[in-house]
Amino acid sequence: MKTINLVAFALLLGTTSLFAQNKKESAPKGNVFVKIFSNFHTGLGSMNDYSGFELSRAYLGYKYRISDKLAGKVTMDIGNPKNGASLERTAYVKHAMLTWKEGNLSVDFGLIETKIFKIQERFWGNRYLFKSFQDENKWGSSADMGISATYKFSKYLAADFILVNGEGYKKLQSDNNYRTGFGITYTPCENIILRAYYDNFTKDDNIDKLKDQNIIALFAGYNTNKLSIGAEYNMLYNYAFNNGNDLNGISAYIAYKASKKIKVFGRYDNLSSTSNWNKSKDGDQMITGIEYMPIKNLKIAPNYRMWLPQESESNNQAILYLNVELVF
Repeated sequence: MKTINLVAFALLLGTTSLFAQNKKESAPKGNVFVKIFSNFHTGLGSMNDYSGFELSRAYLGYKYRISDKLAGKVTMDIGNPKNGASLERTAYVKHAMLTWKEGNLSVDFGLIETKIFKIQERFWGNRYLFKSFQDENKWGSSADMGISATYKFSKYLAADFILVNGEGYKKLQSDNNYRTGFGITYTPCENIILRAYYDNFTKDDNIDKLKDQNIIALFAGYNTNKLSIGAEYNMLYNYAFNNGNDLNGISAYIAYKASKKIKVFGRYDNLSSTSNWNKSKDGDQMITGIEYMPIKNLKIAPNYRMWLPQESESNNQAILYLNVELVF
């Protein structure tokens, strides 16, 4: 734990030193941004009583560039209640962060974006209709309180480090637990990206059965102007600090741009657990659909989803969705 605190202190000290070196500042500039996710869905077969319109997410934010090296961002996240049992909306501050860039080094501090599945989510590219694998299965949060640093050794190789509370952006409590992550991203050429990431979440508790939670995530992606293919393999050890509760996950996705306005996409996920301890949630998820972008800031995607749980075929689900993303 002392080692983690020393690393965090060193990063903070380095950031402060960089601030002191900044003498020439460009004119400050800011902008407001809004992003809205909504959908209409209707179930098929045994799910035919499941339908409705939904405003699943609304992001309201402000970005401000203080200088060429220093910028800030604040984002409000407005979404559905956790279990959908209430008609009330929930609102959180998702980001409240400063970003400092000096040469090949970039440092974020505050309520920041995490690194655990950020690259995979961007490559998947359809967050408005379905979360990336780790996010969907609650292996980690997309934002948390802490500090992160990314350093580009060359145009091909970059490494990143993050130290956060581990509670996510909805629970900003202060305790003696920390979540650290180390990642390496390699882009041997313009079209290929390879990434390896290790995540450790400590549990400061004397109960013998509780163990640190660890994640190893591997990702490979291929992208051209027309075609993108991505695949990830994820391993989680001691889920929720329970010794031996391990999970494995595969996610593969493909997209083809038929034109500037039309994209066809598909995705396959598989979640499995050791000794079937998580069998009620283990299974296969499949998504296929078409995205239509009539204007730059609007996406419309009719898509078909199937959920095939390992526990029982009688619980299979088939749902049609019409998802919309609006950005302005």
